[in-house]
Amino acid sequence: MSNHNQQDQDNIDQKQEDQGNTDLIPSPEASSSYPSYEIIPSPRTLQEYEEILSGSMDRILSMAEAQTQHRREIEKRDQEHRIKIEEEETEMQKAMIKSDPRRVDLGLVTGFIIAIIGLGGSIYLGINNKAAASAIMGGGTITGLVTVFVKGKEHQKS
Repeated sequence: MSNHNQQDQDNIDQKQEDQGNTDLIPSPEASSSYPSYEIIPSPRTLQEYEEILSGSMDRILSMAEAQTQHRREIEKRDQEHRIKIEEEETEMQKAMIKSDPRRVDLGLVTGFIIAIIGLGGSIYLGINNKAAASAIMGGGTITGLVTVFVKGKEHQKS
């Protein structure tokens, strides 16, 4: 009986040497009529596994099905995550679009008030014989307004 076991072991060793470690890599001997997948060995290799260990073909196919299901679940979660991110970005853009006109209007009104106060103060100083102070205040106000408009245009372009 030990001689029979030795022959079985020799057959197993020979088949493993013939297969090498390429069970999961498409081999040239695989039939072109069957699709070749990385996780499923060729039909010939499956048959050889089945001859060595009964039920191994079902186990390999079950493992491949489980791997495929796992991959699909990961891809589904990834896709759901990407959709969620896109929805959040869209909501943020909508909120910015809604708040932007209010900020622009508030900035215009504030800038107008500052300009009126600055130019009004400059005129008041000029009327009261404070020419130097009037020039500094008027020039500063105009310079500030021009700077804000120039920077605003640069920001709009970018």
